[in-house]
Amino acid sequence: MTPTVLNRFFNRYALTPSERRLVKLLLDGITPIEISHLLNHSHRTIKTQLSKIYKKTSQKGALKLVTSIYKDTR
Repeated sequence: MTPTVLNRFFNRYALTPSERRLVKLLLDGITPIEISHLLNHSHRTIKTQLSKIYKKTSQKGALKLVTSIYKDTR
């Protein structure tokens, strides 16, 4: 996926830099638990941040979010 397409998605939903980072990690196939270890944050913090992303993008979870991004690039 090109950075331009991804940035368009980020801008459409006004995602913050930290939310963008989480989305990129999800797109790389990293699970929320792995993300919490990688970023040295609690799992609860990551879940809260992801919930905000899901709400902004009207998605119900990581799989739906990633799927919507890929559909958006077609």
